[in-house]
Amino acid sequence: MRSLQVLLFGALVLGTGQTAHAQSRTFTFVNKCNETVWVGSLGNPGHAPPNSGGWAVNAGSSNSVTLPGDWAGRFWGRRNCNFNSSGQGFCDTGDCGGRLQCNGAGGVPPTSLAEFTLGSVDFYDVSLVDGYDFPIQITPSPANTSPSNPYQCGSPTCTTDLLSICPPELQKKNSAGKVVACLSACARFNTDQYCCRGAYNTPATCKSSAWPVNYPAIFKSACPSQYSYAYDDNASTFTCNNPSPNYSITFCPGGGSNPPPTNISTTAWYYIINQNDGFCLDDTDWGNFDGAKVQQYGCGNNQANQEWQFQTTDSGYYKIVNRYTPRVIDSSGGPTNTGNNAPILLWPYWGGTNQQWKPVALGGGYYKFVARHSGRCLDVPGASNALGVQLQQYDCNGTNAQSFLLQQR
Repeated sequence: MRSLQVLLFGALVLGTGQTAHAQSRTFTFVNKCNETVWVGSLGNPGHAPPNSGGWAVNAGSSNSVTLPGDWAGRFWGRRNCNFNSSGQGFCDTGDCGGRLQCNGAGGVPPTSLAEFTLGSVDFYDVSLVDGYDFPIQITPSPANTSPSNPYQCGSPTCTTDLLSICPPELQKKNSAGKVVACLSACARFNTDQYCCRGAYNTPATCKSSAWPVNYPAIFKSACPSQYSYAYDDNASTFTCNNPSPNYSITFCPGGGSNPPPTNISTTAWYYIINQNDGFCLDDTDWGNFDGAKVQQYGCGNNQANQEWQFQTTDSGYYKIVNRYTPRVIDSSGGPTNTGNNAPILLWPYWGGTNQQWKPVALGGGYYKFVARHSGRCLDVPGASNALGVQLQQYDCNGTNAQSFLLQQR
C-alpha cells in the first residue's frame, strides 16, 4: 500500500545509523467498542509481529505488547470472529487466512489499518485506503507536540462510525445481511482511476476530486486526519521523535461502534413526525392485515394507528411496532430488495434485516432511520406535502423528507 511504502522510505532515510538495540516500545490496545476486537498484526520484512500476529481484546478491556524500537508494520481489528480450540475459524472483517494468529498473513480488505515505522523518528498513520471496519485512534506518550505542527506527535483520530454513512454500493455485509465494513472504491470497482494506477499513478493524475464519485471525501470529512486514498499523503502522515514514545491504539475511541440511542425509550409509544411537512407516520385506514401501507397523514389525537414503539434487536437497530396492529415497519420485497423506491408496509416481525432500522440522531430531537439490509433511509417520496403518500426506502440524502421527530405519547 502506497502510504506504508512512503513511511518505509522515510524510515530508511531518517533511521540511518540506528542500532538494532534501539529503545523498546510499549503498544497498548484499548477496546471501547461494544464488541470483542480480534487484533491482527503484520510486520514488514525482517520484523516479527507480536503474539504471532493475533489476539483478542474484549469489549471495555485493554492489553499491551512490547516491540523493538526499530519495528515496522501494521495492526488492524477483526470483527465477529469464531475460532476453534486450535485457533482456526473465520472473521467477518480483516480475516487472515482463517487463523487467530495471522503468522505473516495480512488482513483481507476492507479493514482499517494502524501503520508504524519506528526509528530515531517514528512515522505512523491510520489508513482507510483499503476500506474501513473500525474507528481507530493512535496516541503517542510522551508526546513532544508542537502548536504550529499538528502532525508532530499528534493523534490521528476517527470517532465517527462510517458504517452508518457508507454508500450502499460500498457496503460489505456478512452472511446475516448485516453491514460489517465499508469497501474502498478501488476494491469495489477495480478501475485504474479509482485504484490510482496506469495513467492515474501519480498525485497529479489521481485526484479524488476528479473521480466519477469522490468516495474519499466521505471518509475524509468524517475522519480528516486519516488516509482516505493512495495519494492522500500530504494530510495524514504523523511523526514523533525523542523521547521515543510508547503508543496507545484505541478501537472505537468515541465509544461503542454501534451504540443504541440512549434517549429513545423501548417502553414508550411515539408519534413519528416528518420534518418536511409535519405529518405523522400512519397505518393507512387502520389496516389490520399483512401488507397495510405506511403513509404520512395528519397527526390525530391519541390515535393508536399513528403510535409506534422501538424494540431493540442488536447493534443499535430496532424493530418499529405499530400500537394498533401487532406488525412492524417493513421495507417490501424482503432482505434482498436493497434498491431505491421499495414501498414501506406493515408486516409481522420475523427477524428480517428489512424490518430493522437504526435511528441516527440529527439534532433537535430529529432522526433519520436507516434500513439494516440496504443502508438506505426511510423517506417521503419526492419530499411530498400531500396526505396519504406511502413512504419508501431511498438513498440517504440529508433532506427533511428523511428527518423525523419523535414525540412521546
